[in-house]
Amino acid sequence: AVEVYPTSGVAEAAQEEQDIQVFPNPADNELWIQNSAGAPAFVVLSDALGRELLSQTISENVTGKLDLESLPSSSYILTCHVNDKTFIRRVAKLR
Repeated sequence: AVEVYPTSGVAEAAQEEQDIQVFPNPADNELWIQNSAGAPAFVVLSDALGRELLSQTISENVTGKLDLESLPSSSYILTCHVNDKTFIRRVAKLR
């Protein structure tokens, strides 16, 4: 009989989450998103009520920028979609 051991996928998920780096956080007027994943990332910045404020596609192995200048100081939610994975980051804007 062949024994099958399921893998947890935790280490793999942690590595995939490291593929998207967001900085600086908290941010002033610019938020940089470094996409080290092997696929484009679609990022959406939403307010606390879930309203979409900004969205952008960042190509693989590129660092993209979201311009936050027009947004008030607050906490925001950045949702990153890469392939079939979704990563969520909290982001704060200072001024």
